[in-house]
Amino acid sequence: MNIYELWQKKEVQLVLDVCRILLVILLVVILFILIKEIKAVKLLAYDPCKLCMNKTEAICFKLK
Repeated sequence: MNIYELWQKKEVQLVLDVCRILLVILLVVILFILIKEIKAVKLLAYDPCKLCMNKTEAICFKLK
């Protein structure tokens, strides 16, 4: 049995279809989380020490 015959089996095609469906579901979930948490995603681009200092009025030892 060569690889082409194996690839044409219904079981292999079924497994591939399930993997594709799971990947699409995972992509939708990730996009939903990113859209839902867009404010937190935008904050990732900024310096976390400055954000923490602005929010808590603390002094960061890392910046000294």
